[in-house]
Amino acid sequence: RSFTIAVVPITFAINYLIPIIYGEKWIPIISIFNTLIGFMIFNSLFETIKSYHISEGIYKNLILFGRGSQFLFLIIGLLFSYYYNLYVGEIIGISISLGFLFAVIFLYLLINSKVKK
Repeated sequence: RSFTIAVVPITFAINYLIPIIYGEKWIPIISIFNTLIGFMIFNSLFETIKSYHISEGIYKNLILFGRGSQFLFLIIGLLFSYYYNLYVGEIIGISISLGFLFAVIFLYLLINSKVKK
């Protein structure tokens, strides 16, 4: 969870640090890094919820809703990138971030519905 809190300062700092550390030719990486902010925020939440599902032995929900939403958004992003001839790096970053966001939402809703029963 502490890494999730650290994402905001890291994101602001990385915009200045990448050109200083790696040089000017690495500046396009900053936009890809910025699109992966959702992944950095929701990855630790996903791992926590994943651990709960594994401890409860609910692999079906984890695979179907957790990993399924991640792959679905990745495929949608790749098809979108191919169809509109867009830069793949940023589209994949956005797709991965959205995939983790929806995986956390779906798995949390499943936990919540199970607890209410």
